[in-house]
Amino acid sequence: MPPPRLSFLVALSAILSLTGPARAETPYTPQELSLMRAFFQTMQPRSFELNAELCGYILRDDAGHLRITGPILGDAASCGAPWPTWGVVIASWHTHGAFNPDAYNELPSDVDVETDVEEGIDGWVATPGGRLWHVNGQTETIDLICGQGCLPADPDYDPSQTGEIAKRYTYEELLDRLGE
Repeated sequence: MPPPRLSFLVALSAILSLTGPARAETPYTPQELSLMRAFFQTMQPRSFELNAELCGYILRDDAGHLRITGPILGDAASCGAPWPTWGVVIASWHTHGAFNPDAYNELPSDVDVETDVEEGIDGWVATPGGRLWHVNGQTETIDLICGQGCLPADPDYDPSQTGEIAKRYTYEELLDRLGE
């Protein structure tokens, strides 16, 4: 029979292998992804109607539940939500407003990524073409969660002006793609 301390470690190891890490394959939970997809279903049409970015934060409250702050109304090219005074902030979120043929807004911007990295959080971005992006604030990678039309798209969106879009970008690749 193993010593008591070893039995405890074996039992703890078994429990951890059953529950696994909180964010095994992705930096976000399935619940967070589901919440953001549903939330952007209502935010996208408002963003198009107002021709402005809407933004806020995703956090965990004291009971561990995901909560969303905002929406805060920005302008056609930016939005700044106040940092929440409660809960644990895990990510930012924002829309990219209505389609504008003079702006490239089908990807998160360099400022979007830089802000999330600086704040030490992840980010969620919805585009006029109905794309959903996730910015990993730790690795500085940008992943396409779902492509054109997976979220409501601006009726004026013109996909011929978008060009090819990769499913993943590093920050440096994003800068190259945006011509920064």
